[in-house]
Amino acid sequence: MSNLLGLWVQGSMEDPDKRLAYFKDRVAENSINAERLVQEGNAPMKPFEFWKNERREGDPKSFYYANSWQKSREEGHVNSFKAARFYSGLAAQRLKEIEDEIAAQED
Repeated sequence: MSNLLGLWVQGSMEDPDKRLAYFKDRVAENSINAERLVQEGNAPMKPFEFWKNERREGDPKSFYYANSWQKSREEGHVNSFKAARFYSGLAAQRLKEIEDEIAAQED
């Protein structure tokens, strides 16, 4: 009578020759992929330092607008001093309105 556990382990084991062949194929495929990446990175069709994102614009006053209806208004210029001044003014106005309401309620 044979050992059932030993037979089960032997049946589930991988063939070493097949495993070595699969490993050689995998190494060759990775080598080909690495060479392909190097060749694509040095391709002449890509500009110099193509991975860098150029965030500067030509004109320092070339702000973009949050919405089209805000175009040519002070509040429309995103990330500008004009917009900050506009919204600070609105906040000061609203604060004055609230203070007037509180003062009216106290009287």
